Amino acid sequence: MSVRSDGRAQRSPAELAAIDEAILTAVATDPPMTVRQVFYQLVVRPGFPFEKTRSNADVVQRRVQKLREDGDLDFDDIVDSTRNVQRPYTFPSLAAYRNRVARSYRRELWTGDVRVQVWCEKRALARLFEEITDPLDVPFAAMGGSPSWSLIHEAAKLIDRPTFVYYFGDHDATGVDIVRDVEARLRQRVDGIGDVVADDVKFIHAALNPEQIARYKLETKLPNPKDTRSKKFKGPAAELDALPMVTLRALIRGCIERHVDPIAVAAIRAEENRERDELTDA
Repeated sequence: MSVRSDGRAQRSPAELAAIDEAILTAVATDPPMTVRQVFYQLVVRPGFPFEKTRSNADVVQRRVQKLREDGDLDFDDIVDSTRNVQRPYTFPSLAAYRNRVARSYRRELWTGDVRVQVWCEKRALARLFEEITDPLDVPFAAMGGSPSWSLIHEAAKLIDRPTFVYYFGDHDATGVDIVRDVEARLRQRVDGIGDVVADDVKFIHAALNPEQIARYKLETKLPNPKDTRSKKFKGPAAELDALPMVTLRALIRGCIERHVDPIAVAAIRAEENRERDELTDA
C-alpha cells in the first residue's frame, strides 16, 4: 500500500479486490446493513488486517458505493435509517384501500400487567430494531444521541402500567452518561402522567457493557480525552455497531420475549387472522 500526494493511502488492485470480497461476504451474512456496520464486520473479521481507522472507514464507504453502482451489491442490502423519502399514501379505489386496511390490521399483544419499550442511542440502527420490535408490538425509540424532552414525554405517555425499558447504546463516556440522564428524565416525566409512578419504570441497560465487550471480543478504543465525562469513565470504549448483527438481534429479541406468553400470543394471532379475513371478505 502506497501513499498518494494528498496523504491518503493508495491501495493496489489486489488489496481493493480483497476489500470488495470482504464487503460482499459480510453483507451476504445478514443484510441489510448500514455502511458503518459493514466497516465493523471487516474490522473484526478473523485473519483480515483491517484496522479501525477513519481512513479505512472512508475506503469502505467508497467501495460500497462502487459495488452498488457496478451492480455487484444490491442497493437494498445497504440502508441509511437517518435519511428517507416521505410520500403520501393514496389508493386507486375504495376496494384497494379496504384491502390495505385488512392487511395492516393487528390486535394488541400486550394485554397483561406489564409493557416493554426498546430504546437505541443510534438512529442508523433503527431499521434493524424495528424489524424485531414492530411484529412484537413494542414501542421503539431511536434517539440519535441524548433525547429531547419531547421524545421523553411521548415515551412516558405510553407508560400506563409497569414498563421495562431496554436501552442499547455505545459503551463510552457519552453512552454511559446517556443511560443515567435518560433514566432520570423518563422517571421524572412518568411521575407527572396518569396513575403510574417512577418506580413502575424498570430501566435496563441491555447493551453495550464491559462483559459483552469481552465475551464477543469486540474492537475497543481509548476514551475521547476531549470529553470531560471520560474522567469518570472506566475501561476501554466500544461501539454498539461492532456487535455481530445476529448477536444484536438475539439480544433485542431476548429482552422482549422474556415478558411474552407464547400461548397467549398464539391465541391473539389466531383471532387476528380470523378478523382480518372478515375484513377482506366484507
